Amino acid sequence: MKNEILTGLILVLVGCLIIMLRNYFAKVIIEAQNRTWGFNFGEKEVVISKIVIIMTGFLFVLFGLLEVGLF
Repeated sequence: MKNEILTGLILVLVGCLIIMLRNYFAKVIIEAQNRTWGFNFGEKEVVISKIVIIMTGFLFVLFGLLEVGLF
């Protein structure tokens, strides 16, 4: 029982951090893709990346809450 609560809390914490730091992560991800694959992505792709990051963070929070048993 304690492992599920700890895992759920960690998932919720990671999800919240991902959502709060979405601007940083979006810029880093797009810069890494440009550097590694030679793409020429710009601000439009950074905005799309922010949306995907918000959805990913929300899923982390949701799975964490499901693990704890609040849903």
